[in-house]
Amino acid sequence: MVNTVLCAGLYPNVVQCTRRGKRTSLYTKEVGKVDIHPTSINAGVHIFPLAFMVYGEKVKTSSIYIRDSTNISDYTLLMFGGHLVPSKSGNGIEMLDQIRMVDHF
Repeated sequence: MVNTVLCAGLYPNVVQCTRRGKRTSLYTKEVGKVDIHPTSINAGVHIFPLAFMVYGEKVKTSSIYIRDSTNISDYTLLMFGGHLVPSKSGNGIEMLDQIRMVDHF
């Protein structure tokens, strides 16, 4: 329930988590690759179990960092995120201007 409220309140501050071996890479629609701020509680986490995160703040210092992040499920994002459109391939749903959210129904 808390993740749902956070998703609804922080949308469109969404990061897509893509697993790369033993680490997870984080991407936003606006700037591409971002990192978790070193002072964040999630800074020591290298693999996130869910495909997306919402965040409260994005800062740019030596890199672009996100703060106040929470891992959320794709279902939470689908229900409480934003406007949904069918994918061009027809086998999923896209939101945030063509970021694929679900591959299969």
